[in-house]
Parts: sequence; C-alpha cells; structure tokens
Amino acid sequence: MSIVNKFGTNVLAGFSVANRIDMLATIPAMSFSQALSTFVGQNIGAKKTERIRTGLISTLKMAGSVTIVTTVFIVLWGNLLMRMFTKDLEVIRIGDQYLTIVSTFYFMFTLMFIFSGIMRGAGDTFFPMIFSLISLWIIRIPLAYILSGRIGASGIWWAIPAGWLIGLMLSFFYYRTGRWKTKAVVKYYDNL
Repeated sequence: MSIVNKFGTNVLAGFSVANRIDMLATIPAMSFSQALSTFVGQNIGAKKTERIRTGLISTLKMAGSVTIVTTVFIVLWGNLLMRMFTKDLEVIRIGDQYLTIVSTFYFMFTLMFIFSGIMRGAGDTFFPMIFSLISLWIIRIPLAYILSGRIGASGIWWAIPAGWLIGLMLSFFYYRTGRWKTKAVVKYYDNL
C-alpha cells in the first residue's frame, strides 16, 4: 500500500476498487485448491495415491475453464465493473488497467494454488508457505517498488503476476520432485 500511496488518491482509489474485484475473481482458484487438498488427503489416507494425478488433471480442467471465463469477462468488462463502484473516469481507467494486466495472468495464479493445494493435502504445508513468502516478499514487493519507479503505477500491477510466476514455478518444481508424498500427516504402521 505504501508504494501505491506514492501515486496519489486516484491510483489508490483505482487500486482499492480493482483489488476487491480481483479478490472475488480469484475465489474459484482458491476453492478448487481447497477441494483438491481434501481429495489428496483422503486418497493418501486410503493409500490410493495413484488417484491423485487423476484428481489433479480433473481439477486443472475445471479450474482452467472457470479461470478462462473469468479472465475474458474481466478483460472485456472490467471498465463496467469499475463503474459499479465509482463515477470518476480517472479512477475507472486506473482500475481497468490494473484488472486488464492482472486478470490476464489468472491462469498462473490458479495453477500456483492448485499445486500448493496438493502439497497442503499431503500434509506438506511448510514449502507452500515458503513459496508464498518468496513470491510476495522477495519478488512482488521489491519488483513493485523498482517497476513503479521506472514505469509508474502500472509497474505495481506488473509485479503481481511476476510474483505469481515465481510461486508457480517453485510449486510446480517441488510437486515434480514428489517429496510432498512423504509428508503425510498420518503414518501407517503395519505392525501395531
């Protein structure tokens, strides 16, 4: 917020309104991630880990479809969504710019959350937390500061998907290692 505040009240207002719309638009990705977490936990508990990949593919298809529809809707009608909250044309323009830039990368956000959901469902919550901290504190905030100094307020908007990209890459590569499979919350012992 302190970086946004440097650009004055119009940018702050545009960001505030667009950010609320953005939060609503990302709820489906978080919901699919939570559902997948539950699915993964149940299948690890039932010792049916082979089903996790099938669940992942199904979740990617469903979440991807919703994300595409959401992205298209916001890119095409972000201006109208902004008009529901304000009549100030400059605030609408700024908010629409934010929505256009950020919503174009919702698919990365969705993928990042889905891969993190698998890890959380397996009981491996440490690495998703670290990846979130890296993408926010090491990538997004410093990059927002640097880019906003060079290209203005839109630099802040571009830093958001940059953070998502790093979070997605870290989550995906950790998923591919398979180490999350060894972190089950409940360990089974055959000789109890």
